[in-house]
Amino acid sequence: MFFIYAAPNSKACDKAEFLLYTMGYNYRIYLYGIDYTLNQLQRLIPGTNTVPHIYHGTKYIGGIKELYEYLYEGQDSDRGRLSGSGATKSVFNLFPQNEQNTSNNSTRKE
Repeated sequence: MFFIYAAPNSKACDKAEFLLYTMGYNYRIYLYGIDYTLNQLQRLIPGTNTVPHIYHGTKYIGGIKELYEYLYEGQDSDRGRLSGSGATKSVFNLFPQNEQNTSNNSTRKE
């Protein structure tokens, strides 16, 4: 189970929750001012004054960037992206070369 130390109306905290929710992980959110105080957070993570702080069980993960890296560690980093050299070309090369551009367009003017 993941634990998120968050603050109300924090976009980064909302992103962390959304990421865990969409990936199907169990999580619990602790909200600043309701579930914990700044002093309690600083005892847990000395010197901090930002959120979110995320744990997986007792293992400290970090913030939203570290959570993303933790969840996607060891997976193909290019999966799902359309960036980088040749990425657009590969998206449109769904058919073998001899099958491309073989459609007969009757509205074309010659």
